[in-house]
Amino acid sequence: MHPLQSPLDPIDLNASPPGIHPLSHTSSPSPGRENVSPQVEILSKRLSEAPLAVKEALELAVSYFTDAGNASPHLQLTPPADITGPPVIPSNTIIYRNIQINRQTTLETVYYYPLNTLVEYPETSVDGSVGHVFTLDPQEWINPMANFAYSLGGSHRMSQKAKTIKVSLLVDASGERVPCRETHTTCQGSKVCPFTPMSSSHCKVTREDLQLSLSHTKKLLNSSTKLHQELILKTHSLWSSFCKFGCGAPPYEETWRSDMEQTQEGQWNAQKEKARRGHSAKATCDGRLLFEHDYDGRPYVHCEHYHSKGTKDHLIDYDVSSGLYDTDYLEALFLGDAEEVRRLEEEAFEGRESPISTCSTVSNTSSIKVHCPSEHRNSEGRLIMAEMERLPCKSIVRMYEPLEEYQSACPKILIICRGAHTHPIPQPLKTPPHIRLQIFKLLQTLGQDLSDLTPRRFLRHPTVCAYLRNILPHISHPSPSDWNVSLSNREHLRAYIDQARQKAFPEGTSWRGLLDMKKRQDEELSADEAYIRYAADLPSSLSSIIHDEDELADPRNPIRIVVCMSKESSQRLLEAQFLQSDIGFKRIVGFQEFELGGRDFASRTTLTYCRVYLNHQTAAAHHFIFNKIEEIVKMDTDESLQWRHLHANMDRRKACLGLHLKELAQQLPARFDLHQPDRLLSSLTEYEHLHRIFRLCHVHVSRNIKSCNVPEGVKNKMRSLVCMEHPNFEGTLCDIERDGGKAGSDWVRDKIRSKFAFEGMCWAKSFIPKLVWQISDSTSNVIESLHSDVNSEGITCSLVGGLCKGHHFDNLKLKTLSVFEMTGIRPSHQRGHISESTLRGLKRKSVVRQKVLRGQDLTIKTHNERLQNAKDALDRSKQRLLDCQIRVANYPRNKKYQSAISTADSARARAEAAYQKAIATSLEAVGSGSGRVGILLPVPLTSST
Repeated sequence: MHPLQSPLDPIDLNASPPGIHPLSHTSSPSPGRENVSPQVEILSKRLSEAPLAVKEALELAVSYFTDAGNASPHLQLTPPADITGPPVIPSNTIIYRNIQINRQTTLETVYYYPLNTLVEYPETSVDGSVGHVFTLDPQEWINPMANFAYSLGGSHRMSQKAKTIKVSLLVDASGERVPCRETHTTCQGSKVCPFTPMSSSHCKVTREDLQLSLSHTKKLLNSSTKLHQELILKTHSLWSSFCKFGCGAPPYEETWRSDMEQTQEGQWNAQKEKARRGHSAKATCDGRLLFEHDYDGRPYVHCEHYHSKGTKDHLIDYDVSSGLYDTDYLEALFLGDAEEVRRLEEEAFEGRESPISTCSTVSNTSSIKVHCPSEHRNSEGRLIMAEMERLPCKSIVRMYEPLEEYQSACPKILIICRGAHTHPIPQPLKTPPHIRLQIFKLLQTLGQDLSDLTPRRFLRHPTVCAYLRNILPHISHPSPSDWNVSLSNREHLRAYIDQARQKAFPEGTSWRGLLDMKKRQDEELSADEAYIRYAADLPSSLSSIIHDEDELADPRNPIRIVVCMSKESSQRLLEAQFLQSDIGFKRIVGFQEFELGGRDFASRTTLTYCRVYLNHQTAAAHHFIFNKIEEIVKMDTDESLQWRHLHANMDRRKACLGLHLKELAQQLPARFDLHQPDRLLSSLTEYEHLHRIFRLCHVHVSRNIKSCNVPEGVKNKMRSLVCMEHPNFEGTLCDIERDGGKAGSDWVRDKIRSKFAFEGMCWAKSFIPKLVWQISDSTSNVIESLHSDVNSEGITCSLVGGLCKGHHFDNLKLKTLSVFEMTGIRPSHQRGHISESTLRGLKRKSVVRQKVLRGQDLTIKTHNERLQNAKDALDRSKQRLLDCQIRVANYPRNKKYQSAISTADSARARAEAAYQKAIATSLEAVGSGSGRVGILLPVPLTSST
C-alpha cells in the first residue's frame, strides 16, 4: 500500500463502492490509488477453484479494494468472530499512513480492525496522533474503549447532538460522512510503590513487552537464590506479621508511651486505618511486643502486659525458638538496631540490593489497593505500610461515535490516541464487556447451583466446562483464562457470581432470602405449585415449653422452621402405609433437615413426602411440625391423615409419633384403645402412643451393641432381644446387667429410661399388630437412602441453596413416579420386585459374613503363631533352668552357677505367664472363624473344648 494518502479523501471500507468524492476534481483515481479492477475480476473468476484459506484471502483482498477499483459487489467478507485468541492485531487489519481527518488533525497511522477485534493497548504517539477504527455489530454496540487496559477518566467533553462532528473516516455506504458525537478522556496513569525505582514511557505495547517489563519483578523475587537469604526473608516476614497483628488480647491494660513513641504509634495506626478503607477494627491491646529469653535461654516474643501468674491472655509465642528463624536478625528487628539489621542483610545478600530495600509493585489506577503488599522499613528501621503513589499520565484519548440513528449505516467507531503513556505498562485486568455478558448469561443457566456457587465450583461446573469446550474447540482442556486472561483472577469471577446471585436472590441466601423466596412464590405461583408451605419463627408460646430431652439452646435465638412439600406429596403421604423419619445435619449449615419419607410399593421407589428445616430441636418444635404437616395435608386433600390406632375400626394400619398423636387423641370423641380396651385413647401418654406405632432399626441396634464394651457373650444376649418373641426377656436383661458390668448395666438403664426402646425392639413388648410388624421394614434403609440422596446433591449449603436443591430433587422424584404410573417406564432396568431387594440383601449379608469369617480366621492364625512362640520360649526357658540345675549339682560351690539358677527360674516364670496369656487369648477365639483353620491349644484343653 502506498504510504501517502490524499489529505481529505475519505477511506471507505464498506461493501458498496463509493461514488466520486465531492472534494475530487476529476473522476480518475486519486494520487495515492490504483485501479485494480482487472486484477480483482480475474481473481474473482478463479475463486471457486481455490482452497478454503486462499478463498478467504481473496475475499479479503476484494473487500479491501472495493472502494479503489470497481470490484464485483458479490465478493464481500464478514470476518469470523475471533474473541478467544490472544489480543494481537489480526492479520486482516488495514493500516494507512498520514491520514488527515479534518483541517486541524492528521493521523500518523490509522488501523482498521475487523469485527470483534479485541485491542487492549491501542497505539499512540509522542507528538502525533494514531487512529483506530473499530468495526462493531449494530445489534450489540459495545464501546471498544471498555477493552483498553489503561485506566481512562478525568475530564470528559461530549459534543451535543446539535453540534455534531463529521470526520472523513466515518462514512456510510455512499461515501457520505455521518454525524458523530465526540468524547475526550485522558489516561489516569498507574499506582506504584514509592520504593519502586521505575520510570518508563511507552507508545506501542504487545504482550511480549508486558512480559519484558515484568521480568524485573521476577528477577527481584528470584534474587534470593541462597538458603540463608531465604531465611532472612522468612524471618523478616515473621517480624512484620507480629507488628501488624500486635498482641490480640482485649484492651484491658493501659500502655504508657513517651511523646516520640506516641507520635510513631499514631502514624502507624493512621496507616492501618487507611488500609482498612473505612472498615472498623476490633479493639485489642496496644502493648509493645518484646523479644526476650527465658531462664533456659530460649527466645520468645510476648506482650509487655503478659504475666505468667496474672494476665495470661496477652500474647506469648515460643515459635521463634523452634530453630526455623534467624533469631539474631529477629532480635535486631525487635530492638530497632538499624546497624545490626543492615549488617546482617548485607552479609546475607553479599552487598547486593535485597527485595526488602527495593520493590517493583505496580497496579492500575482503578485498583482499590491503598498500600504496597510488600514489607518496607523507613530510614529509622521501623515497619511502614508504603502508600501507593499515582504516576500521572497526559495521554489523551478522543472517540468519534456515530449517532444512534446512523450506526447501522456506519457501524464503526474512530478512537484517536495522542501522547505517550508516562507510566509502566498496566496489566490486562479488565474483562471485555462482551465476555462479561456471556458470563452473566452462563451464570443464569446454572439454576439451583447459583445460590452456593464459588469460583472453584464455577471452574469445575459441567455446564461451564461444556461451554468452554464449545467456544474453544482447539484447546484440549480449556479454562476461563484461555477465554480471557483477566479471568485468571478468581476475584473477578467471584464479583460476577455475587452480582448474578444478588440479582437472583436480592435478600441473600439466608433466612431473609428464604422469606423473600416464599413471598415471591406466593405472589407468582398458584397454590398447586407451591413448595415452601411454611417459613416462620416458632411461636413464642411454644418456644418457652421445655421437655426433659430437649437440647440446651440460647433463648435469644428463635427457633426457625421451614416446611416444604408439594400438593402431590400431600396426596401420596395420605395414601402411604409405612413411614420413616430421621434428622440430617449435613445439607444446610446451621439447620437440621427433618425428612418424612417412605416407599412407593408399586414402583419400589423411595421418596420424601415432606422436608422440614429447623435450626434447633425441641419436643415443642416437633409437635408443632406434625401439627403443621397435618394442617397442610388437610388443606391440600380435604382429608386428614389416618392413624391406625386412632381412626381405625379394628382394621390394621400404621401410625406416627408422640405428642402429636396424644393431642389428636384428646380431640377425638371418647373411644377405647384397640389393644387395651379398658383404656380411653385420651388417657394414653405420648410414649404409650409410640408403643403402638414405633419400632427401632435392627441395623442401628446391632451397630450400637457392637461398639458396647462388654464380652461377646453379653453382646449376643443383647442381640437376642431384637425379635418377635423372647422366651425370657426380663431374665436376659438381668444377665446383661450382671455379666456386662457397668457398660451392660448402663445399656439396660438407657433403654429403660427412653420408655420406648424395648417396645421398638421386640414385637411382644409392643402393641403393633403382628402382621404389620412382619411386613413393615425392619431397617431404616428407606430414610438412609434419602439421606444418601441429600449428600449426593450437595452438603454445607446455604439455607436457600439447600432448599432449592431439595425442591429440584423432590420434583424429579415425583415426575419419575408420574411417568411410571402413566407409561410403566421405570427409573432403572430392574423390575422393582421385592425379590430383587431380598436377593440383594442376601448377597450383601453373605459378603459381610465371609469378610468377618476371613478376619476371624486371620486372627486365629495370629493367635496360633503367638501360642507356638510362647510354647517354644517356655520350653527353652525350662531347658536353661535344667542345665543350670545340672551344673550346680556337679559344682555345688560355684556361686556363679547358683545365681544363674535364680535368673533362669525368673525367665521360666515370665515365659510361663506369657504362655498362659496366649492360651487364654486362643480360648477366646473358640467358636469363631470359618472352621477351616484350627485353633492351636494344649492337649488337655483340646479334649475339653
